[in-house]
Amino acid sequence: MELANYLKTCCLMSHGLTPRESWCLAFKFDIANGLTVPTNWIEKEKASEDWFAYFLKRNPSLSIRAPEATSQVRASAFNALVVDKFFDNLIEVMTKYRIRPGRIWNTDETGIPTVLSPPNVVATKELKQVQQTVSAERGVTTTIVGFICDAGTHCPPVYVFPRKNFLSSMSSHGSPGCLGIAHPSGWINADTFLMALQHFKKFVDCSVDNPILLLLDNHSSHMDYKVICFAKESGIHMLTFPPHCSHRLQPLDIAVFGPFKSALRNRFQDWLNLNPGKRISIHDVAELTRDPYLLSFTPENIISGFKNSGISPFNRGIFPASLYTPSFATDRPIESLSTDPSEPLFPPAAPETDLSVPHSPEEALPNDLIVFQVLSTPARTGSNGVSSPIVLPCEWKAEDTGPDEDTYDHTGEKCEDRRGYQQKNTQASRSSIG
Repeated sequence: MELANYLKTCCLMSHGLTPRESWCLAFKFDIANGLTVPTNWIEKEKASEDWFAYFLKRNPSLSIRAPEATSQVRASAFNALVVDKFFDNLIEVMTKYRIRPGRIWNTDETGIPTVLSPPNVVATKELKQVQQTVSAERGVTTTIVGFICDAGTHCPPVYVFPRKNFLSSMSSHGSPGCLGIAHPSGWINADTFLMALQHFKKFVDCSVDNPILLLLDNHSSHMDYKVICFAKESGIHMLTFPPHCSHRLQPLDIAVFGPFKSALRNRFQDWLNLNPGKRISIHDVAELTRDPYLLSFTPENIISGFKNSGISPFNRGIFPASLYTPSFATDRPIESLSTDPSEPLFPPAAPETDLSVPHSPEEALPNDLIVFQVLSTPARTGSNGVSSPIVLPCEWKAEDTGPDEDTYDHTGEKCEDRRGYQQKNTQASRSSIG
């Protein structure tokens, strides 16, 4: 039971163990607990495959699954501290600007390539490889921008087509009220998002006296100066999600874009079956996304997305502790700062080390001290034409140079001995560095 619980915990932390790693762990677990193990376990230093098969039967809650790749950033970013801070900001904005339920919106964009992975099909059981026709090897991506409200409504979408010049035929058969925009890359940027926000303003009753709250991610196009100015003038208060947390906090990602992509994949396949030998182009994207958009942007899905994210109705404790487990691998304790204004924000600095030149052999400098010496050679000129002094670390030498050898510092002043030379140049180098 202890081994099974350990494997479950590793899985929740997004660091699940493979069957081979589980065999080795079981062997080490038995040895550490003084249990008798078979001879072949000792020879191979791991448990056998037969034992592992019976282990899975004894623990039906365990199974071998194909994991979904999750980046380290996303696993560590979604933690209780970050989520609590987001909900603090959310309730503060709603209270300060008197945002009522039904006035909370969410916007996000997603790509629609002309080539999608085909859905599952019925095939011969013994067939080694099953093929399905698609439009091309690689598709061209069109961006769609969606807007949803916690009341269950939505705003007509915006299409960003990968073309320099926009043609009305590209979006003529799209969703009712949609807007078509052309951009060479087909991706959203500051200018195209400003046009999308202006399109959104036409369908939403908002002003400075009657504001709304718009939740969105931290994409650079959303933070553009012109976008923020337009939102401020239109009574649109923008609140961003924490980085790499949109998979849990963004309603569109939670309950809308998933059904939309599934319905779109089936719609693409139906079109290819009805038009054999033809290819899907960007002129067909708006028409093909019309039905999937209407089927997925439903009040049920939209309300479910806001509810499961804890945004509307407001629920700070919507996420169980198990969802924060992946961030445990990178969590570090932090020191709490005092809120007393009379106390200093930072601890007092440590006393500086006395770098004066020792006057007797008994006085010694710290063993780990590194002295930077400015050489008396000309400055080095870099490739950009800028001259800089040559600063190199060196060991401290306290012996004199002798009466027959004169030493000069970086200003040309004659020093009595090597120690005076190094002391002066050390102070100069420290002042230039610090």
